[in-house]
Amino acid sequence: MRQWMYLTSVLMLVFLGIWVAGCAPSARKHSKPTPQPSKAESQTVALKVDGLDGQSQARITAEMQKLGQVQNVQVDQKNGLVRVTFKTAQKVLNQQVMQAVQQAGYAPRQILESPLELSQLEKTMPTHK
Repeated sequence: MRQWMYLTSVLMLVFLGIWVAGCAPSARKHSKPTPQPSKAESQTVALKVDGLDGQSQARITAEMQKLGQVQNVQVDQKNGLVRVTFKTAQKVLNQQVMQAVQQAGYAPRQILESPLELSQLEKTMPTHK
């Protein structure tokens, strides 16, 4: 009987210790949240491109990957638009993006930079990743 009471007491203390350690404010204060990339840490380049076809998504994505830190590439074949989001705060030059599109076999026409141009792009681009 004593062994049973001893074992029960020890288990209760262990569970109490685990519960207190998990609920203690100091335990929560030391845990670090997982950093999430913010929009400030990413860069999006949008451009008009001539000659987009069924292979555009794969070919342009492959060339953009060579630039590094690519988060997403969207190709709107119907409207001739390409949007590339880089997951880096480091500036990727528009010229680099245009050269990558040329390397993929397409003709970039212009970089869309004004808020009006970009808002129009948001309305027409597909949202898949």
